[in-house]
Amino acid sequence: MAAPPDQGSPSMASRPAPAEQQRSQGPLLTPETDIGSAGLDLAVAARLVDKTTNLTISTFGRVAEDLPTREDSPGLLASHMLGTTPSLTPPMSGDTQPCPGTLTGSWGAAAPNPASEVPTGALLTPPYCSSVATPSGMRARVEDVDTTTASTVLSRRSTARQLSDLPNEVLLHILSYLDVCDLLATSRTSHHLRTLSLSPHLHHLRLRRTRAALLPLLTSPSRPSLADLVRRSIFLTRTTAASRRLAHSLASIRLARRLAARPPANVLVERCVLPRECLPSESMVAPGLVARKRAVERERVKDGLRAWVGSVMKGEVRLRGEGLERAGVGRVWRLRRFWERVGKGEV
Repeated sequence: MAAPPDQGSPSMASRPAPAEQQRSQGPLLTPETDIGSAGLDLAVAARLVDKTTNLTISTFGRVAEDLPTREDSPGLLASHMLGTTPSLTPPMSGDTQPCPGTLTGSWGAAAPNPASEVPTGALLTPPYCSSVATPSGMRARVEDVDTTTASTVLSRRSTARQLSDLPNEVLLHILSYLDVCDLLATSRTSHHLRTLSLSPHLHHLRLRRTRAALLPLLTSPSRPSLADLVRRSIFLTRTTAASRRLAHSLASIRLARRLAARPPANVLVERCVLPRECLPSESMVAPGLVARKRAVERERVKDGLRAWVGSVMKGEVRLRGEGLERAGVGRVWRLRRFWERVGKGEV
C-alpha cells in the first residue's frame, strides 16, 4: 500500500510539466529562440516573431522609429532597453566572436576581403542572429559618431602645436629662462603672455635662478674689491649712507640760514638784483605775461642795434672804398700811375 502524499508539498500530479511551465513563463531570449531550431513549437515561434516585429514602444518622448527592432542585433536592443550606448571598442583577443555592437572593418590587422566587406556603419551580428541589414537611422548615427571622433582628434592635434595652448606651468617655466628685454618683447605679443610675464611667481623663479648663477661670479678673481666698489659709489655701506644723509642735512641748514639773512625784495629791486616785476605793488603786468614782456623788449633792443650798426657800417665801408680808389693798392696803383704819366707826356 502506497503512503499518502505529504500535505505540505505539492503532489506530483499538481506540478506542471516542464514544457507547460516554460510556455507559461514566456519565451526566453536564447540563441535557439532566434534561430527557431529549439524545442518550441513552430506556430508559437511564428506568433512571437509577429508580435515583436509589429510592436510599438514610446519611452521618454522618443518615437519607436528611433529604437532598434527585432531586425537589429540583440546587443543594440539590450543597450537601448537599459539606457546605455553600444560599445565602439574592439573585442578582446581572447573573445571567440566580436561584440554585437562593434563597427565592422575598424579593428583587426587582416586585410579586408572585398567579397565579404561590410558597408561603413553596419553592425556585426553574432552567428546565431539573423543577418538583416542595419536600418538607415542607426547607420547615420554611427557615421556621426565616427565623424565627431575624427574631428576631435584632428582638432587636438592642430591646437597642440600652438604656444598659447600649453599649460601655464610650462609657459612659466619657459619664461623663467628669458631676460628682461626678452620678457618685454614676449609680453607685447598677446594678452595671455603679458599676464604671465607680469606674474610675481615668474619673477620669484627668475630671482632664485639668478641668485644661484651669481654666486660663482661674486667669488670671481676679476671682480673689483669692496673698497673699489665703495669708492665708485656702486656699493653703499651703512656708514656711507649715513654720511650722505648728514651732508644733505647740513646743506639744507646752511641754505635756510642764508635765506633768512637775505635782504627783502624791495631792497634787491633797488639794487637791480631783481626786476621790478617781482614786487606786486609796482608791477602793472600779470605774472604770467612777465616773460612775454621781457622777450618783446629784448627783440626791440635787437632791432634798434641792428639798424644802427647797419647805417654806421654802411657809411664807413663807403668812405673806405672811396679812399682806396684815390690812393690805390699795391703794384697795380703804381703801374696805373706810370702809364698815366706816359700818356700825359710827363715821362
